[in-house]
Amino acid sequence: MLIDVPKDVGLAEFEYEPVEAGQVSLTGYRPTFRGNSRQIANALKLIQDSNQPLLYVGAGLSPPQLTSNSKPWPNISKFLSRPL
Repeated sequence: MLIDVPKDVGLAEFEYEPVEAGQVSLTGYRPTFRGNSRQIANALKLIQDSNQPLLYVGAGLSPPQLTSNSKPWPNISKFLSRPL
């Protein structure tokens, strides 16, 4: 997910009021926590069939994790049959 925040909004000062987990209720928001195996298989096929796939994973995953056998990403480059 990418959320593009305008510069003036990102630099604005405001009063921050912390919210405890579980205090926010969003009508209609029912997140799923398990992956849909059909959607995952389709995404994997698209990546494997692409010529130059680009995985934009953010700061939560570093290059050594992508190419090593460390958990939770056991050698993604071999799994996808693509260099990273």
